[in-house]
Amino acid sequence: MIKILFLQGYSTSTARIQFAEETKAIQDRLYSHSQRPRVEFYRAPGMRIEDLRNSLSEIRPNIVHICGHGSPDRKIYLQTTNGENVLPEPNVLGEVFALLKGGLSCVVINGSVNPSQTDELYKVIGCVVGLPKTLGERFSIQFSAGFYKSLQDGLSFEEAFKLASHEINIEMLERSNWPLLLLSPDRDERANYLARRKGFNTARSSTPVSFSALDFGAPAAERDIGKGLKEYFVESDTFRRVYSGEKFIILGNRGSGKSAIFKIIAEREKTSRKVVIELSPEDYSYEMLSTVLKAERAGGWAKYGAYAAAWKYLIYILVMKALVKGGSQFKRGADAKIYKYLRDNHKGFQGNPIALLISYLKRMEGFKIGSYEATVKSQELAKLYDLEEINQLLPSLKEACIKQNVIVLIDELDRGWDASEDAKAFVAGLFQAVVSINELTPDLRVLVSLRMELYDSIPSLYEDAQKYRDVMEVISWDDSALLQLVGKRVRHTVPGLTLKSDIECWNSVFLEKLDYRQARSFNYVVDRTLYRPREIILFCSIALEESRKTQLWPIDYRVISKSELAYSEDRTRDIVAEYRFQYSGLMSVFDVFRGRSYGMTRRELEDICLAITTGDYKTARTASWVEGQDPEYLIDVLWRIGFLRAQAVGGLRGVRRGGSAYIGPHQVFHLNLQNIPRFQVHPMFRAFLGMKVPRR
Repeated sequence: MIKILFLQGYSTSTARIQFAEETKAIQDRLYSHSQRPRVEFYRAPGMRIEDLRNSLSEIRPNIVHICGHGSPDRKIYLQTTNGENVLPEPNVLGEVFALLKGGLSCVVINGSVNPSQTDELYKVIGCVVGLPKTLGERFSIQFSAGFYKSLQDGLSFEEAFKLASHEINIEMLERSNWPLLLLSPDRDERANYLARRKGFNTARSSTPVSFSALDFGAPAAERDIGKGLKEYFVESDTFRRVYSGEKFIILGNRGSGKSAIFKIIAEREKTSRKVVIELSPEDYSYEMLSTVLKAERAGGWAKYGAYAAAWKYLIYILVMKALVKGGSQFKRGADAKIYKYLRDNHKGFQGNPIALLISYLKRMEGFKIGSYEATVKSQELAKLYDLEEINQLLPSLKEACIKQNVIVLIDELDRGWDASEDAKAFVAGLFQAVVSINELTPDLRVLVSLRMELYDSIPSLYEDAQKYRDVMEVISWDDSALLQLVGKRVRHTVPGLTLKSDIECWNSVFLEKLDYRQARSFNYVVDRTLYRPREIILFCSIALEESRKTQLWPIDYRVISKSELAYSEDRTRDIVAEYRFQYSGLMSVFDVFRGRSYGMTRRELEDICLAITTGDYKTARTASWVEGQDPEYLIDVLWRIGFLRAQAVGGLRGVRRGGSAYIGPHQVFHLNLQNIPRFQVHPMFRAFLGMKVPRR
């Protein structure tokens, strides 16, 4: 068991809050990685000599973690008996730890990295890790958790430091922000790992590496959770904001990682012994909704508010059932009231949860369009809209959730989506319900994920975007995050690359420079994605299967180009399926570009689009949305779905990936296309459409 003692290196009210937040964040991250962590955490009450003596002698920690928040000169301070901060002489700090160190093996300092103090601590402890303030809170916490996890897994200090450095992708950071390691292993010398390390791009293993177990994982999170997703999941800023409760509605394109976030949250919350309710794709049936409820044009009624009430009813019932799952042993208090209500009103119900929602909607519809006296109709509808039946139980529900926190995850709303009136009301009502429920108590959280194109196709949501903006999180990736995603999966399945950086892992599997224009293989592959995890996993997996036929490593351009055709067809058809409700017959529009040059001027592109919209180029009957449209409209559509890339001009050059003169909507959200002089068909589509290289 590893014992870690947290100390506060400077004392102010603000620093104390930051100290508490940092220690909790590190503990949460470390505990989330393992159901049985072999680490114990302790906090010293202060930095007085007496506090240090008592804590070090009683706890006998293996590691001391000093949080230096608030220090005016980035130095570690001691406190006097009345709580004042006093800057000790460097040798005094070293002497204190020398006298009291016991089994102490390492000191980690976050924020207050001062050479004179770290040198003194290094002399007496032999291992000091320094995290400069410029590294930032997020990376410091991520590094610390990774460092401690590696130590608990049995790695040495140097190995743990190296792996934690890779986890935060330090090769992407300014060198002045890198963590520092002062280590004296078996000899009396200063070993600063970062000062003597070689470049990430040129490092190579001295022993052969076996790729027999290499696996990039499954493209879908539902299948990947059993293959290692918990170990190689990339904790993005989006994930942290959602996991912390700051955001609870996730928007993202198909394959952007929405389900992966929900799967990891579910696993971690279950580990924390919270109640987790997952509404799976099988629970939704838009066809069922359309067949049992009357349409507005057929004499029905405005449904968005009704769906919101029905969703709240369903979620509250599911939460209450989960909280009193044990049954009749609840004799008193909040649990007893909930149990009694469920026993009297929902006894024995084990059906599809959607049936509860539909039954509630049918009750509302019955009063809305039934032959009731106006006053009765109005009163009964008000009761149903206000959830009068269960409102009196909400205080009991809040009390029960304090004892047993609950999280509800609603995912895959696109399964079976038919763009019908009821489908749109179903999702719009859910948004309203979730906002309302999350205001009840922080101990009950409801998270929802939705594909971006579905969100854009529901007018009531798009028009009311301001209402939800502060709780919505849009998933986005960049090339460095995608490299980290691949690197983690390689390290997880190839033991010989465990201590390699992300780019080292990539260059071990794929030839660093390809024969094709001497392009870097990572740039070549990532250029053929819309920056979605599913895409790069798919491309890598196809190339891996192709390479296994020859067992030649690293994977070269011959294998990559052969794999590209299958990948391009798969992704083109998937994009067509993704946008089938907004832009039906899209494949016939793509086919107009088949065999052409993939690069074109604005005028050339306008001519092609004009011929499509006027019918000179034939498209499918289902592609009626293009008929009579302005060419600019079609250009905008093809840009937004990722089919076109625009030449980066002026300030746009700053957002392009190195080596590419063109950018797509996954790199810049808003772009005035009328100012763009040249376009390209995105590389992802070119192989399948047999497109040609433009003449110079």
